[in-house]
Amino acid sequence: MSEIQLYGAIGSGLDGSDGITANSFAEQYSELPTDEPLNVYISSPGGVVRDGLTIYSMLAAHPSEVHVHAYGVVGSIATIIACAADRMSMAQNAKYMIHNPMGPSAMA
Repeated sequence: MSEIQLYGAIGSGLDGSDGITANSFAEQYSELPTDEPLNVYISSPGGVVRDGLTIYSMLAAHPSEVHVHAYGVVGSIATIIACAADRMSMAQNAKYMIHNPMGPSAMA
């Protein structure tokens, strides 16, 4: 069984800090076999929507079962990534935070 960990912010921060970008995820994901189930461990406050949607799409297209394990806080765009799972488990103390979108598109 393969696994991938998404611990930290999704996307690069405005301050230039490294996060889990679509590119960095794709690099990790490309090294995994697609013919076996995939465990995805998530603890992320969320982040950049475009990176999160790309990560979601890659996981949703995974040909084998995807099992998401939610730890800590899974918030904002990280909740959308978690929705790519065929099965999801949450730690007893985990928090899953969904909110209305913010930014220019939400103001229109």
